[in-house]
Amino acid sequence: MERGHVSASKSIRQRRRAYTADGFGNIIRAFEAYPRVMYGLDEVFAWSRLLAVIPKDYHDKIDEVKTDVAFWMNVGGLSFGLILEYVGIAIYSRSLPAAWIAIPLLVLAGVSPYFACDAAQRWGEYVKAAFDVFTPQLRATLGLSTPKDRLEEKQQWARFSQAIIYRLAESIPGLQKTDEKTRTTRRNLNKQRAR
Repeated sequence: MERGHVSASKSIRQRRRAYTADGFGNIIRAFEAYPRVMYGLDEVFAWSRLLAVIPKDYHDKIDEVKTDVAFWMNVGGLSFGLILEYVGIAIYSRSLPAAWIAIPLLVLAGVSPYFACDAAQRWGEYVKAAFDVFTPQLRATLGLSTPKDRLEEKQQWARFSQAIIYRLAESIPGLQKTDEKTRTTRRNLNKQRAR
Protein backbone atom coordinates (compact mmCIF):
# COMPACT_ATOMS: atom_id res chain seq x y z
CA MET A 1 0.00 0.00 0.00
CA GLU A 2 2.82 2.42 0.81
CA ARG A 3 4.35 1.90 -2.63
CA GLY A 4 1.01 2.66 -4.35
CA HIS A 5 0.57 5.75 -2.18
CA VAL A 6 4.01 7.09 -3.20
CA SER A 7 3.38 6.24 -6.86
CA ALA A 8 0.01 8.02 -6.87
CA SER A 9 1.58 11.00 -5.12
CA LYS A 10 4.29 11.26 -7.80
CA SER A 11 1.72 11.07 -10.60
CA ILE A 12 -0.30 13.89 -9.02
CA ARG A 13 2.82 16.08 -8.75
CA GLN A 14 3.68 15.34 -12.38
CA ARG A 15 0.13 16.19 -13.49
CA ARG A 16 0.28 19.50 -11.65
CA ARG A 17 3.56 20.47 -13.29
CA ALA A 18 2.37 19.56 -16.76
CA TYR A 19 2.05 22.70 -18.82
CA THR A 20 1.64 22.59 -22.54
CA ALA A 21 3.48 24.27 -25.38
CA ASP A 22 0.37 26.01 -26.69
CA GLY A 23 -1.66 28.88 -25.27
CA PHE A 24 -4.93 26.95 -25.32
CA GLY A 25 -3.55 24.17 -23.15
CA ASN A 26 -2.12 26.65 -20.69
CA ILE A 27 -5.47 28.43 -20.41
CA ILE A 28 -7.16 25.13 -19.54
CA ARG A 29 -4.38 24.17 -17.14
CA ALA A 30 -4.57 27.53 -15.39
CA PHE A 31 -8.22 27.24 -14.47
CA GLU A 32 -7.85 23.57 -13.61
CA ALA A 33 -5.15 24.50 -11.09
CA TYR A 34 -7.18 27.36 -9.58
CA PRO A 35 -9.02 25.34 -6.88
CA ARG A 36 -5.77 23.77 -5.71
CA VAL A 37 -3.94 27.08 -5.54
CA MET A 38 -6.79 29.04 -3.94
CA TYR A 39 -8.43 26.40 -1.74
CA GLY A 40 -6.14 23.37 -1.53
CA LEU A 41 -8.74 21.29 -3.40
CA ASP A 42 -7.70 18.71 -5.97
CA GLU A 43 -9.35 19.95 -9.16
CA VAL A 44 -10.23 16.56 -10.63
CA PHE A 45 -11.83 15.01 -7.57
CA ALA A 46 -13.41 18.23 -6.30
CA TRP A 47 -15.21 19.13 -9.53
CA SER A 48 -17.56 16.15 -9.49
CA ARG A 49 -18.49 16.94 -5.89
CA LEU A 50 -18.94 20.64 -6.61
CA LEU A 51 -21.32 19.81 -9.46
CA ALA A 52 -23.64 18.29 -6.86
CA VAL A 53 -24.24 21.72 -5.28
CA ILE A 54 -24.09 24.01 -8.32
CA PRO A 55 -27.59 25.22 -9.30
CA LYS A 56 -28.85 23.95 -12.64
CA ASP A 57 -28.96 27.38 -14.30
CA TYR A 58 -25.30 28.04 -13.46
CA HIS A 59 -24.33 24.54 -14.56
CA ASP A 60 -26.14 25.16 -17.87
CA LYS A 61 -24.17 28.40 -18.35
CA ILE A 62 -20.89 26.55 -17.81
CA ASP A 63 -21.96 23.94 -20.37
CA GLU A 64 -22.94 26.67 -22.83
CA VAL A 65 -19.52 28.30 -22.68
CA LYS A 66 -17.81 24.89 -22.83
CA THR A 67 -19.82 24.20 -26.00
CA ASP A 68 -18.33 27.37 -27.55
CA VAL A 69 -14.86 25.94 -26.88
CA ALA A 70 -15.78 22.63 -28.51
CA PHE A 71 -17.30 24.44 -31.49
CA TRP A 72 -14.16 26.45 -32.23
CA MET A 73 -11.93 23.44 -31.69
CA ASN A 74 -14.03 21.47 -34.16
CA VAL A 75 -14.02 24.33 -36.69
CA GLY A 76 -10.23 24.48 -36.48
CA GLY A 77 -9.77 20.73 -36.77
CA LEU A 78 -12.22 20.39 -39.64
CA SER A 79 -10.67 23.33 -41.50
CA PHE A 80 -7.19 21.90 -41.08
CA GLY A 81 -8.37 18.47 -42.25
CA LEU A 82 -10.08 19.94 -45.31
CA ILE A 83 -6.94 21.96 -46.13
CA LEU A 84 -4.92 18.75 -46.03
CA GLU A 85 -7.48 17.07 -48.26
CA TYR A 86 -7.38 20.03 -50.67
CA VAL A 87 -3.57 19.87 -50.81
CA GLY A 88 -3.75 16.13 -51.45
CA ILE A 89 -6.20 16.64 -54.33
CA ALA A 90 -4.05 19.47 -55.72
CA ILE A 91 -0.95 17.28 -55.64
CA TYR A 92 -2.77 14.34 -57.20
CA SER A 93 -4.38 16.40 -59.97
CA ARG A 94 -1.33 18.69 -60.40
CA SER A 95 -3.57 21.73 -60.44
CA LEU A 96 -5.37 24.01 -58.01
CA PRO A 97 -9.02 22.99 -58.36
CA ALA A 98 -11.44 25.64 -57.08
CA ALA A 99 -8.76 27.71 -55.37
CA TRP A 100 -11.47 29.89 -53.82
CA ILE A 101 -12.27 26.99 -51.44
CA ALA A 102 -8.83 27.11 -49.84
CA ILE A 103 -9.07 30.78 -48.82
CA PRO A 104 -11.98 30.49 -46.35
CA LEU A 105 -10.53 27.25 -45.00
CA LEU A 106 -7.21 28.98 -44.34
CA VAL A 107 -9.00 31.89 -42.66
CA LEU A 108 -11.06 29.55 -40.46
CA ALA A 109 -8.00 27.49 -39.57
CA GLY A 110 -6.18 30.71 -38.66
CA VAL A 111 -8.87 32.37 -36.54
CA SER A 112 -10.34 29.32 -34.80
CA PRO A 113 -7.46 28.98 -32.29
CA TYR A 114 -7.98 32.61 -31.25
CA PHE A 115 -11.73 32.10 -30.75
CA ALA A 116 -11.14 28.76 -28.98
CA CYS A 117 -8.72 30.46 -26.55
CA ASP A 118 -11.19 33.29 -25.96
CA ALA A 119 -14.00 30.81 -25.26
CA ALA A 120 -11.68 28.77 -22.99
CA GLN A 121 -10.90 31.88 -20.94
CA ARG A 122 -14.63 32.56 -20.50
CA TRP A 123 -15.19 28.90 -19.56
CA GLY A 124 -12.35 29.12 -17.05
CA GLU A 125 -13.86 32.20 -15.43
CA TYR A 126 -17.15 30.36 -14.89
CA VAL A 127 -15.36 27.33 -13.43
CA LYS A 128 -13.25 29.49 -11.10
CA ALA A 129 -16.33 31.45 -10.03
CA ALA A 130 -18.09 28.15 -9.30
CA PHE A 131 -15.35 27.24 -6.84
CA ASP A 132 -15.39 30.72 -5.30
CA VAL A 133 -19.16 30.84 -4.85
CA PHE A 134 -20.18 27.23 -4.19
CA THR A 135 -17.42 25.75 -1.98
CA PRO A 136 -19.20 26.99 1.19
CA GLN A 137 -22.31 25.07 0.06
CA LEU A 138 -20.18 22.04 -0.69
CA ARG A 139 -18.67 22.24 2.81
CA ALA A 140 -22.14 22.42 4.37
CA THR A 141 -23.46 19.57 2.22
CA LEU A 142 -20.50 17.38 3.18
CA GLY A 143 -20.99 18.21 6.86
CA LEU A 144 -17.54 19.75 7.29
CA SER A 145 -16.92 22.30 10.02
CA THR A 146 -16.54 25.96 9.11
CA PRO A 147 -12.86 27.01 9.26
CA LYS A 148 -11.75 30.02 11.29
CA ASP A 149 -9.62 31.59 8.55
CA ARG A 150 -8.31 31.14 4.98
CA LEU A 151 -5.29 29.11 6.07
CA GLU A 152 -7.43 26.67 8.02
CA GLU A 153 -9.84 26.47 5.06
CA LYS A 154 -7.02 25.65 2.66
CA GLN A 155 -5.68 22.99 5.03
CA GLN A 156 -9.17 21.53 5.46
CA TRP A 157 -9.74 21.23 1.71
CA ALA A 158 -6.22 19.83 1.17
CA ARG A 159 -6.86 17.11 3.77
CA PHE A 160 -10.28 16.46 2.26
CA SER A 161 -8.68 16.09 -1.20
CA GLN A 162 -6.17 13.60 0.19
CA ALA A 163 -8.99 11.71 1.89
CA ILE A 164 -10.98 11.30 -1.32
CA ILE A 165 -7.95 10.60 -3.52
CA TYR A 166 -6.58 7.88 -1.24
CA ARG A 167 -9.93 6.78 0.24
CA LEU A 168 -8.93 7.65 3.79
CA ALA A 169 -12.26 8.38 5.47
CA GLU A 170 -10.67 8.84 8.87
CA SER A 171 -8.67 11.82 7.61
CA ILE A 172 -11.67 13.86 6.46
CA PRO A 173 -11.13 17.08 8.40
CA GLY A 174 -13.77 18.57 10.66
CA LEU A 175 -16.43 16.05 9.78
CA GLN A 176 -19.32 16.78 12.05
CA LYS A 177 -22.03 14.46 13.14
CA THR A 178 -25.17 15.26 11.25
CA ASP A 179 -27.03 17.42 13.71
CA GLU A 180 -30.28 19.29 13.23
CA LYS A 181 -28.52 22.46 12.02
CA THR A 182 -26.65 20.53 9.32
CA ARG A 183 -29.80 18.71 8.23
CA THR A 184 -31.64 22.06 7.99
CA THR A 185 -28.80 23.55 5.93
CA ARG A 186 -28.85 20.58 3.58
CA ARG A 187 -32.63 20.81 3.18
CA ASN A 188 -32.35 24.53 2.36
CA LEU A 189 -29.64 23.89 -0.21
CA ASN A 190 -31.69 21.15 -1.82
CA LYS A 191 -34.69 23.50 -2.01
CA GLN A 192 -32.52 26.16 -3.69
CA ARG A 193 -31.22 23.66 -6.25
CA ALA A 194 -34.74 22.45 -6.99
CA ARG A 195 -35.84 25.95 -8.04
